[in-house]
Amino acid sequence: MANSRKKNRRRKTLSAVLVVLAILIAGAAVGVKLLRQRVTEAYGEKSKYEAQKATVTVGSISTTISGSGT
Repeated sequence: MANSRKKNRRRKTLSAVLVVLAILIAGAAVGVKLLRQRVTEAYGEKSKYEAQKATVTVGSISTTISGSGT
C-alpha cells in the first residue's frame, strides 16, 4: 500500500513538472515570435531607412561602397 502511494505521488509530481515545462516552452515560443515580429518591423522591409550608395574614383582605381548605415 505504501509503495502504491509513492507511485501515485511520483506520477503527480512528474505530471506537474511536465505541465510546467510545457507552459514555459509555449511562453518562450510566443516570446520569440513576438520579438521576431518587432525586429522585422523595425529593421526589415517595412523600415523607413534606405541604403545609401557612394562611388569614389581615384585615377584608375574605382571603389563602390553601399550600406544601410547600421
